Amino acid sequence: MTSDDDSKNYSEQDRKKDDLEDFFSDDDFEVGRDTNEEEEQEEQSSSHRSRRVKDPGKRKRAIISTITIMVILAVIAAGLVFSYRFIRNRFFSQEEPVETVSITIPEDLTLGQDINLILAGAREDLLEPQMNTIVFSSFNSTDNRLISLYMPVKVLMDIPGFGLESIDRAVDYGGMDLLSLTLRNGLGVDVDHYILMDMVNVVDSLGGITVNLNSSVDLNMEDGSEISLDAGPNDMDGTTTVSFLERFSGTESEVTPDDVQRQKAVYNALFTAINGNQPEELAENLTKISRYMDTNLNLEELSKTISTFARIESANDMVYGLDVSSVELEGRTYYVPDISRVSDIFSVQPLPASEEAYETVTLDILNGAGTPGIAGQATELVQALNHPDGQKKFEVAEVGNAERFDYEVTEIIVSSTEGFVMSAAEELMGFLNAGNISTQEGLSQSQIVVILGSDFSPGGVTVADEPEAETEEAQETQAVQELIRVNILNGEGTTGLANTVEDILVERLNDPEPVMEVVEKKNADHFDYGQTKIIVFTDMEGVSQLAQEIQQRLGVGVIESSDDNVDNVDISIIIGSDYTNR
Repeated sequence: MTSDDDSKNYSEQDRKKDDLEDFFSDDDFEVGRDTNEEEEQEEQSSSHRSRRVKDPGKRKRAIISTITIMVILAVIAAGLVFSYRFIRNRFFSQEEPVETVSITIPEDLTLGQDINLILAGAREDLLEPQMNTIVFSSFNSTDNRLISLYMPVKVLMDIPGFGLESIDRAVDYGGMDLLSLTLRNGLGVDVDHYILMDMVNVVDSLGGITVNLNSSVDLNMEDGSEISLDAGPNDMDGTTTVSFLERFSGTESEVTPDDVQRQKAVYNALFTAINGNQPEELAENLTKISRYMDTNLNLEELSKTISTFARIESANDMVYGLDVSSVELEGRTYYVPDISRVSDIFSVQPLPASEEAYETVTLDILNGAGTPGIAGQATELVQALNHPDGQKKFEVAEVGNAERFDYEVTEIIVSSTEGFVMSAAEELMGFLNAGNISTQEGLSQSQIVVILGSDFSPGGVTVADEPEAETEEAQETQAVQELIRVNILNGEGTTGLANTVEDILVERLNDPEPVMEVVEKKNADHFDYGQTKIIVFTDMEGVSQLAQEIQQRLGVGVIESSDDNVDNVDISIIIGSDYTNR
């Protein structure tokens, strides 16, 4: 039975196989095929096709789903980006900042601690700042004295990790922390804190500032226009402020590095504007400008620092410029610092004892306004001042004209850091009822130099209205009959240099009347003088003024004083390479 069944099954399977292999079988041509059988075969065929297309359908749906999800995520991301931009531009734009946080300042605004900090100014972008001001300031709370050292932004120093580059690059590389480390190593000073300000938006947020200038300034604005600022008060917006700071940042070849100190006028005005007249104004102003500042001072320290700097007495507000020499690198001017005086500048001495108050202070009084007789009248006034014991308060060593006559504001320049001299300068400013006090060591052998501006009027009477004063001034000028003896030394080595300088000076300075006599021309002790020196040996009338005119005519050089007058002249001029390399 088993054998028959196997045989039967084999025959049936073999037949079906033959039918499948034969495409055109006899069954295909049967006319009376059973309908149910055809439907069954059609159903089987349909099921077979369905199985064949099942997997491709799933893959297609998966791809479509993935694309759909990616499109949705992209739409959401775009919505977030544009929503953020809209919200930022609508509610947090620089033009109309929204003050969402109100700053509360401490009740006591006295800065009762010593503080060393860097004040830095930049254009609008604090992340990649274009620096225009770098100042190291040290405040001594015992004497309530502020000492500030202004430096060109292109001073070369070793930036840790980057090598020798200009100090403004330190902020690009590592922010204010790296600048602090650079100045600490380069100047040998302790740096505790810093304030970096976006000067355009800080000034504009305050509604502008009023800057008091001691002389007029011509500025080239960013848009290519030119404006002129007058001596005296000037209202400045943010753009003008930045243009002023950049002009005196040490990046313009026609501006000397010493002029960087003129930036102090902007910071005086800025701190005054931030501080306001009431504590509430300080809080309001700090709220306005906080987003445009980068500082590691906490709010209490920041409030006290700004308020103290704004209210400090001018006699205790001492300003210096970093000593530098210029060098050309790849067609650009940089500066090499001389830090020999830095330690002396910041070694604050105690205020003088009371017995030192009876010292007599020496003065130079110069006419910087051009009003005839004004220097002589000021001399008579100050020489009449005496201490309680009858000793003179002031002794006038020189009376003459300044190098120019466009001073609007009287300058009281202290050339000594002794405390009693600073006190005398403050008293002098009050007595003259005019002027600003500044410091500049080595300017004169006298302890104070007074350059009278048009703000000074003796006795409340305009001196120009007194014709007899003009006659007096003319008599003073005619009294200088003796020629000033000058020798010229070649300190650079170029053949005929001393003769060339003589021709230039005699042609310019001895016209229309001779004032100087060149008694000798020779070589200096060496030819390595990099800087021209104009050395004054005597205090004869007119010598100091002639030295200034020589410096102005040569366009280079420093004026020094010396008692070592081996050539028996009034002035020696040693020509350096700064003259031939102009």
